[in-house]
Amino acid sequence: MMNEIFKYMVDGAINPVVICDLNKKILYMNRVAVKYYSNGREMIGKPIELFMSEETQSKVNMCIEWFKEDVNNNSVFALHDKKDNTDIYMHAIRDPEGNLVAVCSHADSRTPDQNKTFDID
Repeated sequence: MMNEIFKYMVDGAINPVVICDLNKKILYMNRVAVKYYSNGREMIGKPIELFMSEETQSKVNMCIEWFKEDVNNNSVFALHDKKDNTDIYMHAIRDPEGNLVAVCSHADSRTPDQNKTFDID
């Protein structure tokens, strides 16, 4: 049940989330990521390197190596997407022993929300 809850949480996120294994194969994209990236569904199961420049590939590789160096190395600001005003981060996904098992990227909007707080009426 707990695995389902985490999947539902990622699926329900309002920002793109992409999860890759340590070989950089895309394991999962939430529904927002599928829409955010023009190739969407066809990216799942393929190496993420097919969808990025050589410079970005190098940075991703360095980031994964940095995650491997220390269990406290867990999050990196990757870039700011000016077009969508979002910041993209990479995160380590670790097993209970602290071993790196996968990586995740997600985007956070930097456009302030204009809604009223806790406006549920």
